[in-house]
Amino acid sequence: MTEQKQARGPLSRRGLLAIIAIALVVAILLTSLILALTASPTVYGFGGASLREDAFSYWFSCLKYEYLVHYRDLDIEDTAAGWAKTDEDGRTYGDRFTEMISKEIRMRFIAASLFDSQGYRLTSADYDALDALITDFESESYGEIPFDVLKEDYGVKKKAVKQVALYEQKYEAFYRALFSDAEAIYSESYRDALSEFYKSNYGRYNMIYVKDTVGEEHIAALENALFGGVASDRAVASIVTEERFTELEKEYSAEGEGITSGKHPNGIYLYAYKNYEGFFTEELFSAFRLADEAGKVAKVRDADGKGSYYVMRYALDDAPYLSEDERVRAWFDELPSFAGMYLYRSLLEKELHKIETTEVAEGYRVADAYTCKDYNAVRWSH
Repeated sequence: MTEQKQARGPLSRRGLLAIIAIALVVAILLTSLILALTASPTVYGFGGASLREDAFSYWFSCLKYEYLVHYRDLDIEDTAAGWAKTDEDGRTYGDRFTEMISKEIRMRFIAASLFDSQGYRLTSADYDALDALITDFESESYGEIPFDVLKEDYGVKKKAVKQVALYEQKYEAFYRALFSDAEAIYSESYRDALSEFYKSNYGRYNMIYVKDTVGEEHIAALENALFGGVASDRAVASIVTEERFTELEKEYSAEGEGITSGKHPNGIYLYAYKNYEGFFTEELFSAFRLADEAGKVAKVRDADGKGSYYVMRYALDDAPYLSEDERVRAWFDELPSFAGMYLYRSLLEKELHKIETTEVAEGYRVADAYTCKDYNAVRWSH
């Protein structure tokens, strides 16, 4: 029997759609394969997000410049020999700065990832600022095309530069989202961290001011109680208790002169990194600095040489910033702005153990990295 072949008719619509679908799948797979083969290697992973080497390399170079500026007092020479010098702990500057910069990148990458995963979004103004950065970088400068320079020096394209700038934006935005409301800093969530910040950065003092006109006998009796004898100028001792000093302060402080426990019942609280110029006289502030440990008493003459300040550093009490006494809380009006970044960084540090690190990161050393002064996305974002 002769087999007859049936003539095939036109391809059906369903068959055509199937072929198109298969072609699209193949194209997508090929594109994904090409991207996977050509993509920059992953350096860090966190919560499903990946930081790739091109962005990491550029970020590292930007932060290297920022750290050199921040630590310029160390006078580090940006050479192999300069980075090989050791600090007071015997570690090379190269090792110390490599560790600091790598940790900083991890912290900021974590912040950007948490910003996204917790549902926060950048504003349209934030995105406009990002576009402005790219526009500025694309402008010619000194005859150079910035993105050509960045491609040649760091191997990064515009996408990676914009990615780093985006991470920086999210790092700042996440901080604002969490701590723009001062009440958040006093919340139960940050109670322990805030206490640590307070203990590490504040000092508590009481002060006696006595004019010479009260007489030598009166002054001698005070100094004998404080120092065990007549004290020289800028004397420092610690033979009196806080309770006894408070009693002496109430007894000896001239009416209306200086700061007394009547105005500040818990004492004077000073933040270690605040400039108090104009708030205290230079002489009084020098007495605060001399009394650098709890229990110490410092004596300093006033500017006119007509009286003396006696300052004692007290032990810190527990959480005075939560006091119901407005006179006590007045010393902590700026605490939220002082403590906010500390709490933020503490929060991010708790996430560091979750980050996935590849061997790519281990190959980066500050001595070998470019120092990105121009076209620096980190500097721009701040």
